[in-house]
Amino acid sequence: MIAELTREQFARLERDAPGLAEALAIVDVPAASAVETSQLLLAEVRALEVRLANTSLHPFVPRTALELGSALFPWRARPGVAIEIVRRVAEDAAARGEARELTPTDVLEHLARTTGLSSRLITLELPLDPAEVEAAFAARVIGQPVATRAATDVILKVRAGLADPNRPVSVMLFTGPTGTGKTELATGIAEYLYGDQSRLIRLDMGELSGSDAVARLIGDRWNPDGLLTSRVRAQPFCVVLLDEIEKAHPQALHLLLQLFDEGRLTDAAGEVASFASAVVIMTSNLGSRNASPIGFGETRDRILADVSKAVREFFPIELWNRIDQVVPFEPLTPDVAARVVDKELAKLLGRRGLRERNTFVYAGTAVRRRAVADAFDPRYGARTVKRWLEDKIGGALTDLLAAAPAARLRIVRLSEDAGQIKATLEPMAERAATPGPYVLEGALELPTSGLDDQLAITREALRRIAASPTLARAPAEATGALAYFLDELHQRLAALGEMFDVRPTRDVRPPIRPVRGRDVFDDDTSDPMYNERIDEQWPRGREIRVRMRSNATSTRPPVGRDTLLAGIAEALLLERALPQLLDPTAHAVTVVLSRVGTTASAGGLAIIARSLAHSMWLDEAAWLATPLVGKRQEPMAIDATTLGRAMPGGAFASGLPATITDVAIALRGLFVREALANDHGTWMVRAAAA
Repeated sequence: MIAELTREQFARLERDAPGLAEALAIVDVPAASAVETSQLLLAEVRALEVRLANTSLHPFVPRTALELGSALFPWRARPGVAIEIVRRVAEDAAARGEARELTPTDVLEHLARTTGLSSRLITLELPLDPAEVEAAFAARVIGQPVATRAATDVILKVRAGLADPNRPVSVMLFTGPTGTGKTELATGIAEYLYGDQSRLIRLDMGELSGSDAVARLIGDRWNPDGLLTSRVRAQPFCVVLLDEIEKAHPQALHLLLQLFDEGRLTDAAGEVASFASAVVIMTSNLGSRNASPIGFGETRDRILADVSKAVREFFPIELWNRIDQVVPFEPLTPDVAARVVDKELAKLLGRRGLRERNTFVYAGTAVRRRAVADAFDPRYGARTVKRWLEDKIGGALTDLLAAAPAARLRIVRLSEDAGQIKATLEPMAERAATPGPYVLEGALELPTSGLDDQLAITREALRRIAASPTLARAPAEATGALAYFLDELHQRLAALGEMFDVRPTRDVRPPIRPVRGRDVFDDDTSDPMYNERIDEQWPRGREIRVRMRSNATSTRPPVGRDTLLAGIAEALLLERALPQLLDPTAHAVTVVLSRVGTTASAGGLAIIARSLAHSMWLDEAAWLATPLVGKRQEPMAIDATTLGRAMPGGAFASGLPATITDVAIALRGLFVREALANDHGTWMVRAAAA
């Protein structure tokens, strides 16, 4: 009989069944060294490539698995953790049917999915701007620069891989008055690290003030699953929040000594819960309960001094020395309270009930001033602000929308009247439709075979363009950039002519230029569709080259329905805009996009910017964003490649911040002004699954 136990489990066996423990011969199996693990990994890679026939592994995959496995899972021994990572990566790729070489990037993506950590925090190849990290926390916890800097330091420590593998990532104590953002910052750290606030394990230490506190935390003989150890063992990548630590039983504080010092706790079943990948945060209101903070001058300094003194006197010296950082939260001032009102109001107005009803709510300055005046109580911080907003503004919106008639889009104005908040529906008059007829009206519902009428209209439009006096005189009058747009028009007409099988009586041609004493067309003469001949329609003695359609049967496949509809629209646009051909301003336009409303996000702005600034038109662009902490708001240029990768999911790629407020785009292209003539006003972009 072979039994497998850890040292902690064997100690429990000796306690519960000493006879069985004495009957076993102990064989100690130490963890493998790095060299031994590398050799075992090489053997595992060879076995996987034989077993998974279509899968091969890059030589750096084992090394990446070994290094990141040891860094991210320090409580797991070698070689098991590294071998398991390599095996999972290879088997997952084989299960997806991917026949390719697996690289260290695949290992990185697997670990990001497993741990919840962003790939930006695991790899050193992706940039991470400390100012951007701090700005993200400052937008969430307002008026606490010291605290947001401390949270940024935690993120940077994880990013740099400098955390002690034998202790928690960081042990922090948040002190200060209630309602100043201590719990909110702990939640923000969990979301930034792991992308989900469910990774926050919150324990109210007021519930652990009795003598059974230790048994509840780590379990006992009758209930070995401890409240803390079981949750951390199930999800070791987490933020542990010990709320109001001063209320805990002294024995619970003594238990924390082992957690802070060794980064692990053993439950009643002998199972070890490692905190080596966890951030431990304690909060305390010591020293601030009896104060009446107003946030100014000596009172603020006195409160901070009283809090510091009370905290130092409460904690035993051995526990105090194991706290990495004590982070003081300052009492809120009226100015900070006004910013809190804006933040909480934006969260209230972005709730599902308003989004689903397409209801946009605007609150004036008077409403915000009333919220600060009535809601802000310095003794309770932001909590009174939240309650006031829920009661006054949430109640007013509820009453209004419950009785309002159904509508596809609504605007609600909030106003203040004699101390009361009133919500009023703003009447909206639908803009009258521009009278038609429209060639493509109803065409989107027709099959390709039902587009005969539209095709006939398009062919006639192309023939009218070819016979237009404007096009006839354009080669002689087009100068500078207009010659470029004229050449582009020739190319578009040629492509549309082939698409709709239109043979113009005279080919449209680019401008004539003299070459060796004779006039020829500047075009590619190697094209087999070009034949040289004398055209009687042109002045005698000028040799020209004309695109001649060959008699051979075209092998070009028929275009799809969507391409056909796009071609019809383009042909009609060209005919409509043709009189503007020689107007330089017709081919350039500047578009300014701005976010509107407190509930808007940069995702909608990205979608609109990306749809307008395609590669045929984009000349240059710049964005303006909410300034980072300590930085001025400066416009930044965007190159075409970056803007082309703008992500519609809520942020921009390639380092562009999600806090963008305005985008200016300079577009230059054939008839771009006419193409965007009707694109003005307000867009409403709504996600498919809000």
